[in-house]
Amino acid sequence: MRLFDLHCDTLGEIYRQKARLDKNGMHVSLEKALGVFDEYIQVMAVWSEHKVDPDENYVRALDAIDYLDGSYEKTDAFTPILAIEGGKLLNYELSRLDTLRDRGVKIFTLVWKDECCMGGAYNNSAGLSDFGREALTRCFDLGIVPDLSHSNDIICSEVLFHALMRGKPVIASHSCSRAVFDHRRNLSDEIAKQPEHIEKMKKYEAAVEAAKGKINEALSSEEIAKATEDGMSVLEGVSDKAVTMDLYNAKEAA
Repeated sequence: MRLFDLHCDTLGEIYRQKARLDKNGMHVSLEKALGVFDEYIQVMAVWSEHKVDPDENYVRALDAIDYLDGSYEKTDAFTPILAIEGGKLLNYELSRLDTLRDRGVKIFTLVWKDECCMGGAYNNSAGLSDFGREALTRCFDLGIVPDLSHSNDIICSEVLFHALMRGKPVIASHSCSRAVFDHRRNLSDEIAKQPEHIEKMKKYEAAVEAAKGKINEALSSEEIAKATEDGMSVLEGVSDKAVTMDLYNAKEAA
């Protein structure tokens, strides 16, 4: 049997306690996991503590990441995936994402609580900040997967839109369905269905462009050369009608 778990905070705890991952008194250890599972993949998040200075959180994160490697005996049965929980540790320094990626970070939870340099969390109404949008773009460029857990609906919606338009993955590693349990930390059905709607919109736009291309190809170079300003207006009117019909067909198909 295999286990792939998307979130735990154990890395920060073993670093603080100078404990080991392979055997400890916490909820997660290799001794427990590999006693049950043949293969174990664990996303290990370093939490940006809410009451700690952003720069100190950043230093702690790097130290915790370095600590992990010597905290357990290597085995093919275990694969850790590094993550950051809470973007406040960036503190408006975009280059920190590059450093984190160089240290092996693959997943980045944008916010945790209240408001930080990235934007607002589930208990705050602020959307992505300008810096938050830059950081999101940099995550996409670096291959870091944004994590929507703890984000409010505004940020979830915007991140999903940018991710889908760029063809990039997004996860919600420890979120539930708001329809199952009505809590603002959980994802609404509207947010969960947004990728489907955006994919339909992209297909719709592609169909529109294809329709325009067909119309342009139908007009020969002689026809365009002979067209007067008034004549071109007529052609554009015909084109608009054809495009409208293709738009309707495309919308119906989507």
